[in-house]
Amino acid sequence: MTPMTPELRQAVRDAGNDPVWLKDTESNTDYVLIRAEFFRTAQSLVVDVEPEAMYPLLADLSPEDWEDASQTGRCCPLRLSVQRPP
Repeated sequence: MTPMTPELRQAVRDAGNDPVWLKDTESNTDYVLIRAEFFRTAQSLVVDVEPEAMYPLLADLSPEDWEDASQTGRCCPLRLSVQRPP
């Protein structure tokens, strides 16, 4: 595990429960630093879903439910409030 620098530690304190945005200036790559417990929660919501478990739910869909949810904004029941830095 990589130890946290004093500067990062202060940024985490200042951010509270919000993510800390980092930029690697050599590669121009953005990173987001979040608490491990938040990462584990998000990971469990994404990784632990077995498609077969959805089959009974999909079988009960009515034609009104067939609309493209990505077009209606109802595709994601969990919305994370993450703002990019200026």
